Amino acid sequence: MALLTGPQVTLYPIQYRPEVEISSDDNERLPYVWGKEPHFMELLTLEHFSGCVNEPFATRLDDVSLEFVLVEARAIGAAAPHPMRKPFSLLFRNTAAVVFPQKIYPMHHPRVGEVGIFLVPIAYEKAGFLYQAVFN
Repeated sequence: MALLTGPQVTLYPIQYRPEVEISSDDNERLPYVWGKEPHFMELLTLEHFSGCVNEPFATRLDDVSLEFVLVEARAIGAAAPHPMRKPFSLLFRNTAAVVFPQKIYPMHHPRVGEVGIFLVPIAYEKAGFLYQAVFN
């Protein structure tokens, strides 16, 4: 069950409880109800990732464990009026000999936690394929 879905990111609850209903009175964008009290996931910002440059993010594709290293985290463009967050871009490198498809990957990092990130392969360099995620 996705909490926040868009072309660049999808956030998932850490634990899905199908017996728990989200009422129409809850904020429809970000809430996930655990029992009776609503809890809200934090909207990801550049600050979540800026301290993770050159660190690995773990994920899986089918039954294969993969590692993407965050090689760049930077602000991009001007924000729209009243933005929910300032736009930013993440650049990841994977050293596998094959390019992985554009899709949402469930990425895990010890400080960021688990989050679905839509990665797009954008280039190949000697050290591996580069993948970009844009948050706006």
